[in-house]
Order: sequence, then C-alpha cells, then structure tokens
Amino acid sequence: MSDRRTIEDIVVFGESKGEVRHVRKGPDRWISGELAITNTLQFASHDGAFTSGIWESTPGKFRAVYEEDEFYHMLHGCVVIADEEGNSRTFRPGDTIVVPAGFTGTWEVLEPTKKFYAHYRPPAPAAVDADCTEHGGGAR
Repeated sequence: MSDRRTIEDIVVFGESKGEVRHVRKGPDRWISGELAITNTLQFASHDGAFTSGIWESTPGKFRAVYEEDEFYHMLHGCVVIADEEGNSRTFRPGDTIVVPAGFTGTWEVLEPTKKFYAHYRPPAPAAVDADCTEHGGGAR
C-alpha cells in the first residue's frame, strides 16, 4: 500500500462520509437516562492509534474509563464530567479540552450534546525478545 495521499484523502467534517456507529453502554458503565449515543468515525490512522470523528448523545449518565487521550471541542449541549473523588466541571459549546488516558469518573449529558473528537491510543508495546536481558539486551 502506498503512503502517497491526495486531496481526496483529506477529511472535511460535515462533508466527508463517516462510519456511523451506535454505541450502547453496558450495565457496568450505564448509570441513568436514555443514552442514545452515536459515534461517527471520520478518520482512523493506518495503525489505529489515532481516530477522529463526531460524537453525539441524548441525556444520561455513564461511567467513563479513558484508555486513550481525547481532545474534544463541544459544538452544542452541556455535560458534567466528574472524577472518582467527586470533583466536577461543566462543559458547554465552544469549550475545547483534553481528557488524558487514565482518567476515570462519570459523564453526565444534561442536554443533547455534539462534539468533535480526536483520540490517541498508542499501540501496545511489542513482545520482549527472548534473547534480551533484563538490563537492556541489545546486540551481543
């Protein structure tokens, strides 16, 4: 596969066709509300480490566990994000934030919400070569 790209490979949010996914939160994550969530994937890197798209949800609350870094920009709606200690922040249209990998807490969607997002999840490290030693291995 060629790494060469053309103007046709540029993703234009709102114009480019995305892959629409309907997301259901399982009983271990769902807390309250209807939570009709749609995630429209607009772009995924070749290795899958970087993805970007549009996320929409109806009101409800769910447990959030971040395995990826997430950049997002709120387009409309209102959400409250709380950490496990109960500290919270409210986000509205125009807010742009990054939620780091490792964050756990809750998301409460107070009004129908839409956001642009970009996720980065580094690929899993390769298995350690059996010939490597505990102290750096390397060529012998």
